[in-house]
Amino acid sequence: MTRPRGFASWRPHAATLALVEQAQLVLEEYRQHWPLTVRQIFYRLIAHHGHEKTKKFEVQLYEAMNRARRAGMISFDAIRDDGAVIKAPRCWSGPAELVDAAIVEAERLRLDRQAGQPTRLFLWCEAAGMVPQLERVAAPYGITVLSGGGFESLTAMYQAAQSISEYRGAEILHIGDLDPSGEAMWKALAEGIESFLRHIDEECDFRFSRLAVTSEQVEAMSLPLCRRRAIGADSIMPAPCRPKPFHPTRWLASSKRPSGSGSMPTRSTRC
Repeated sequence: MTRPRGFASWRPHAATLALVEQAQLVLEEYRQHWPLTVRQIFYRLIAHHGHEKTKKFEVQLYEAMNRARRAGMISFDAIRDDGAVIKAPRCWSGPAELVDAAIVEAERLRLDRQAGQPTRLFLWCEAAGMVPQLERVAAPYGITVLSGGGFESLTAMYQAAQSISEYRGAEILHIGDLDPSGEAMWKALAEGIESFLRHIDEECDFRFSRLAVTSEQVEAMSLPLCRRRAIGADSIMPAPCRPKPFHPTRWLASSKRPSGSGSMPTRSTRC
Protein backbone atom coordinates (compact mmCIF):
# COMPACT_ATOMS: atom_id res chain seq x y z
CA MET A 1 0.00 0.00 0.00
CA THR A 2 1.34 3.41 -0.98
CA ARG A 3 1.97 5.69 1.96
CA PRO A 4 0.22 9.09 1.88
CA ARG A 5 2.08 12.16 0.68
CA GLY A 6 1.51 15.71 1.90
CA PHE A 7 -1.87 16.42 3.52
CA ALA A 8 -4.20 13.42 3.51
CA SER A 9 -7.64 12.69 4.93
CA TRP A 10 -7.81 9.98 7.58
CA ARG A 11 -10.50 8.01 9.41
CA PRO A 12 -8.74 6.18 12.24
CA HIS A 13 -10.20 3.23 14.14
CA ALA A 14 -11.65 3.93 17.58
CA ALA A 15 -8.55 2.74 19.45
CA THR A 16 -6.23 4.85 17.28
CA LEU A 17 -8.50 7.86 17.62
CA ALA A 18 -8.38 7.47 21.41
CA LEU A 19 -4.58 7.43 21.20
CA VAL A 20 -4.59 10.63 19.14
CA GLU A 21 -6.87 12.28 21.70
CA GLN A 22 -4.49 11.29 24.50
CA ALA A 23 -1.60 12.78 22.54
CA GLN A 24 -3.63 15.97 22.09
CA LEU A 25 -4.05 16.18 25.87
CA VAL A 26 -0.28 15.87 26.30
CA LEU A 27 0.34 18.57 23.70
CA GLU A 28 -2.13 20.89 25.39
CA GLU A 29 -0.46 20.29 28.75
CA TYR A 30 2.92 21.13 27.20
CA ARG A 31 1.71 23.95 24.93
CA GLN A 32 4.21 26.46 26.34
CA HIS A 33 7.01 24.02 25.42
CA TRP A 34 6.07 23.46 21.76
CA PRO A 35 7.29 21.91 19.58
CA LEU A 36 7.64 18.52 21.27
CA THR A 37 9.08 15.34 19.80
CA VAL A 38 6.96 12.23 19.37
CA ARG A 39 9.40 10.56 21.76
CA GLN A 40 8.44 13.03 24.50
CA ILE A 41 4.75 12.34 23.89
CA PHE A 42 5.59 8.63 24.02
CA TYR A 43 7.04 8.91 27.53
CA ARG A 44 4.17 11.05 28.83
CA LEU A 45 1.64 8.52 27.57
CA ILE A 46 3.56 5.75 29.33
CA ALA A 47 3.75 7.68 32.59
CA HIS A 48 0.21 9.05 32.74
CA HIS A 49 -2.03 7.01 30.43
CA GLY A 50 -1.11 3.43 31.34
CA HIS A 51 0.72 2.44 28.15
CA GLU A 52 3.65 0.03 28.33
CA LYS A 53 7.06 0.93 26.96
CA THR A 54 7.18 -1.48 24.02
CA LYS A 55 8.38 -1.25 20.45
CA LYS A 56 4.88 -2.07 19.23
CA PHE A 57 3.37 0.92 21.04
CA GLU A 58 6.21 3.18 19.87
CA VAL A 59 5.61 2.26 16.21
CA GLN A 60 1.86 2.68 16.67
CA LEU A 61 2.27 6.15 18.16
CA TYR A 62 4.71 7.38 15.50
CA GLU A 63 2.37 6.22 12.74
CA ALA A 64 -0.65 7.81 14.42
CA MET A 65 1.17 11.14 14.86
CA ASN A 66 2.24 11.04 11.22
CA ARG A 67 -1.30 10.53 9.97
CA ALA A 68 -2.83 12.95 12.50
CA ARG A 69 -0.58 15.78 11.29
CA ARG A 70 -1.29 14.99 7.65
CA ALA A 71 -5.02 15.03 8.42
CA GLY A 72 -4.88 18.36 10.26
CA MET A 73 -5.84 16.81 13.59
CA ILE A 74 -2.55 17.93 15.16
CA SER A 75 -0.71 21.12 14.22
CA PHE A 76 2.69 20.88 12.57
CA ASP A 77 3.75 23.61 15.02
CA ALA A 78 3.16 21.21 17.94
CA ILE A 79 5.58 18.42 16.94
CA ARG A 80 9.10 18.53 15.58
CA ASP A 81 11.19 15.86 13.88
CA ASP A 82 14.75 16.31 15.12
CA GLY A 83 16.20 14.34 12.22
CA ALA A 84 15.48 17.13 9.74
CA VAL A 85 18.25 19.69 9.14
CA ILE A 86 17.79 22.94 7.21
CA LYS A 87 20.71 25.29 6.56
CA ALA A 88 19.59 28.41 4.72
CA PRO A 89 22.02 31.25 3.86
CA ARG A 90 21.42 34.47 5.75
CA CYS A 91 20.67 37.27 3.31
CA TRP A 92 19.53 40.89 3.49
CA SER A 93 17.31 42.90 1.18
CA GLY A 94 19.69 45.84 1.55
CA PRO A 95 21.86 47.86 3.98
CA ALA A 96 18.81 49.26 5.82
CA GLU A 97 17.58 45.81 6.80
CA LEU A 98 21.03 44.91 8.09
CA VAL A 99 21.12 48.06 10.24
CA ASP A 100 17.64 47.31 11.61
CA ALA A 101 18.69 43.76 12.50
CA ALA A 102 21.79 45.07 14.28
CA ILE A 103 19.65 47.46 16.33
CA VAL A 104 17.32 44.62 17.34
CA GLU A 105 20.29 42.49 18.41
CA ALA A 106 21.74 45.40 20.40
CA GLU A 107 18.44 45.79 22.25
CA ARG A 108 18.67 42.11 23.23
CA LEU A 109 22.17 42.49 24.69
CA ARG A 110 22.74 40.11 27.58
CA LEU A 111 25.97 39.94 29.52
CA ASP A 112 27.38 36.62 30.69
CA ARG A 113 25.35 35.77 33.81
CA GLN A 114 28.08 33.45 35.09
CA ALA A 115 31.00 35.82 34.61
CA GLY A 116 33.14 36.08 37.74
CA GLN A 117 31.68 32.95 39.37
CA PRO A 118 34.22 30.46 40.77
CA THR A 119 32.34 27.53 39.21
CA ARG A 120 30.91 27.44 35.68
CA LEU A 121 27.62 25.51 35.49
CA PHE A 122 26.56 23.30 32.58
CA LEU A 123 23.32 21.32 32.24
CA TRP A 124 23.50 17.87 30.62
CA CYS A 125 20.34 16.03 29.60
CA GLU A 126 20.22 12.34 28.70
CA ALA A 127 17.31 12.94 26.29
CA ALA A 128 18.16 15.25 23.37
CA GLY A 129 14.46 15.96 22.85
CA MET A 130 14.32 17.84 26.16
CA VAL A 131 17.08 20.30 25.21
CA PRO A 132 14.79 23.08 23.83
CA GLN A 133 12.62 23.01 26.98
CA LEU A 134 15.63 23.00 29.31
CA GLU A 135 17.26 25.80 27.34
CA ARG A 136 14.29 28.08 28.08
CA VAL A 137 14.86 27.52 31.80
CA ALA A 138 18.66 27.59 31.78
CA ALA A 139 19.31 30.48 29.38
CA PRO A 140 18.32 33.29 31.80
CA TYR A 141 21.01 31.97 34.15
CA GLY A 142 23.63 31.84 31.40
CA ILE A 143 23.84 28.03 31.60
CA THR A 144 24.75 25.99 28.52
CA VAL A 145 22.58 22.91 27.86
CA LEU A 146 24.26 19.78 26.48
CA SER A 147 23.08 16.35 25.37
CA GLY A 148 24.91 13.24 24.20
CA GLY A 149 24.14 9.99 22.42
CA GLY A 150 24.31 7.41 25.19
CA PHE A 151 27.18 5.35 26.50
CA GLU A 152 29.42 5.89 23.48
CA SER A 153 28.90 9.62 22.84
CA LEU A 154 32.64 10.23 22.50
CA THR A 155 32.29 13.42 20.47
CA ALA A 156 29.88 14.95 22.98
CA MET A 157 32.11 14.04 25.93
CA TYR A 158 35.24 15.40 24.24
CA GLN A 159 33.51 18.66 23.23
CA ALA A 160 32.17 19.06 26.78
CA ALA A 161 35.69 18.59 28.16
CA GLN A 162 36.99 21.24 25.77
CA SER A 163 34.31 23.72 26.89
CA ILE A 164 34.93 23.00 30.58
CA SER A 165 38.69 23.45 30.19
CA GLU A 166 38.14 27.16 29.45
CA TYR A 167 37.28 27.72 33.13
CA ARG A 168 39.13 27.18 36.41
CA GLY A 169 36.15 25.46 37.97
CA ALA A 170 33.12 23.78 36.38
CA GLU A 171 30.19 21.59 37.35
CA ILE A 172 27.86 19.59 35.11
CA LEU A 173 24.30 19.17 36.40
CA HIS A 174 22.93 15.92 34.95
CA ILE A 175 19.31 15.01 34.20
CA GLY A 176 18.50 11.39 33.34
CA ASP A 177 16.32 8.38 34.07
CA LEU A 178 16.37 6.71 37.47
CA ASP A 179 17.00 3.11 36.50
CA PRO A 180 20.08 0.86 36.18
CA SER A 181 20.77 2.05 32.63
CA GLY A 182 20.36 5.74 33.48
CA GLU A 183 22.54 5.53 36.56
CA ALA A 184 25.25 3.62 34.68
CA MET A 185 25.09 6.13 31.85
CA TRP A 186 25.63 9.19 34.02
CA LYS A 187 28.49 7.51 35.84
CA ALA A 188 30.15 6.59 32.53
CA LEU A 189 29.59 10.14 31.29
CA ALA A 190 31.22 11.67 34.37
CA GLU A 191 34.23 9.37 34.13
CA GLY A 192 34.56 9.91 30.37
CA ILE A 193 34.52 13.71 30.56
CA GLU A 194 36.90 13.74 33.51
CA SER A 195 39.33 11.47 31.66
CA PHE A 196 39.36 13.75 28.60
CA LEU A 197 39.65 16.82 30.80
CA ARG A 198 42.72 15.53 32.63
CA HIS A 199 44.54 15.34 29.30
CA ILE A 200 43.41 18.82 28.24
CA ASP A 201 43.79 20.71 31.53
CA GLU A 202 44.83 18.94 34.71
CA GLU A 203 44.25 22.03 36.86
CA CYS A 204 40.54 22.45 36.13
CA ASP A 205 38.35 21.72 39.17
CA PHE A 206 35.55 19.60 37.66
CA ARG A 207 32.45 18.22 39.41
CA PHE A 208 29.55 16.16 38.10
CA SER A 209 26.22 16.33 40.00
CA ARG A 210 22.99 14.42 39.60
CA LEU A 211 20.18 16.98 39.30
CA ALA A 212 17.31 14.63 38.39
CA VAL A 213 15.81 12.07 38.66
CA THR A 214 16.79 11.00 42.21
CA SER A 215 15.14 8.68 44.72
CA GLU A 216 14.52 11.70 46.98
CA GLN A 217 12.61 13.44 44.18
CA VAL A 218 10.56 10.31 43.47
CA GLU A 219 9.41 10.25 47.09
CA ALA A 220 8.90 14.01 47.50
CA MET A 221 7.04 14.50 44.19
CA SER A 222 5.27 11.12 44.03
CA LEU A 223 6.60 10.53 40.54
CA PRO A 224 4.82 7.80 38.53
CA LEU A 225 6.61 4.53 37.85
CA CYS A 226 7.38 3.65 34.24
CA ARG A 227 6.77 -0.06 33.61
CA ARG A 228 8.37 -1.71 30.59
CA ARG A 229 8.66 -5.14 29.02
CA ALA A 230 11.82 -7.20 28.93
CA ILE A 231 14.68 -6.07 26.73
CA GLY A 232 15.35 -8.54 23.94
CA ALA A 233 18.61 -10.26 23.15
CA ASP A 234 19.23 -7.80 20.32
CA SER A 235 19.60 -4.89 22.73
CA ILE A 236 22.66 -2.77 21.88
CA MET A 237 23.12 -1.69 25.50
CA PRO A 238 26.50 -2.81 26.88
CA ALA A 239 26.09 -6.04 28.88
CA PRO A 240 27.54 -4.67 32.18
CA CYS A 241 25.02 -1.82 32.08
CA ARG A 242 22.03 -3.80 30.80
CA PRO A 243 19.10 -3.86 33.25
CA LYS A 244 17.34 -7.04 34.28
CA PRO A 245 14.36 -8.16 32.10
CA PHE A 246 12.11 -6.17 34.39
CA HIS A 247 13.26 -3.63 36.90
CA PRO A 248 10.44 -2.38 39.18
CA THR A 249 12.09 0.96 39.93
CA ARG A 250 12.28 3.06 36.80
CA TRP A 251 11.40 6.73 36.52
CA LEU A 252 11.87 8.75 33.34
CA ALA A 253 13.19 12.32 33.35
CA SER A 254 11.20 13.10 30.20
CA SER A 255 7.94 11.97 31.83
CA LYS A 256 8.03 14.63 34.54
CA ARG A 257 5.31 17.24 34.43
CA PRO A 258 6.69 20.64 33.30
CA SER A 259 7.02 23.23 36.03
CA GLY A 260 5.30 26.54 35.58
CA SER A 261 7.79 28.37 37.77
CA GLY A 262 10.57 28.41 35.19
CA SER A 263 13.15 28.11 37.98
CA MET A 264 16.14 25.81 38.20
CA PRO A 265 15.68 22.92 40.66
CA THR A 266 18.21 22.45 43.43
CA ARG A 267 21.09 20.03 43.12
CA SER A 268 20.71 16.70 44.84
CA THR A 269 23.45 14.07 44.44
CA ARG A 270 27.15 14.49 43.71
CA CYS A 271 29.40 11.96 42.00
